[in-house]
Amino acid sequence: MKRSLVLLIFAALALAPQEPPKKDLDKLQGTWAVVSLESGGKAAPAEKVKNQKLVFRGDKFTLKGGDEEYEGTFVLDPTSKPKRMDTTVKGDRTLKTRGIYELKGDTLKVCWTEEDGERPRLFSTTAGPKLRMVVAKREK
Repeated sequence: MKRSLVLLIFAALALAPQEPPKKDLDKLQGTWAVVSLESGGKAAPAEKVKNQKLVFRGDKFTLKGGDEEYEGTFVLDPTSKPKRMDTTVKGDRTLKTRGIYELKGDTLKVCWTEEDGERPRLFSTTAGPKLRMVVAKREK
């Protein structure tokens, strides 16, 4: 009897509609608080990082902090290793970047270089002066 009940429960679970796993684009959506910024192997001062936000909506992003605000679009390639994120930042001039990203739970890491630089392979900026990295935590 117990065995039949267990089999019935497993069968019901197997037949229950499953929510498809979220894709990285879906996981990025929302507001992220910047925890750290790094450039050329040096961490940005805490005052510069404080209150910076990274907001993703669809394929667009905004980086806000202090008096600065950058807007742009991004394209993900979650099939590459490491995963790739390329951006186009709009402003006084258009800036294209080539980067990598890592999304683990509520933590996002992005390391990038300007378009003419070699795409980073590691989450470190010590390899070159044009490399930048941001670490952010999802806001609840």
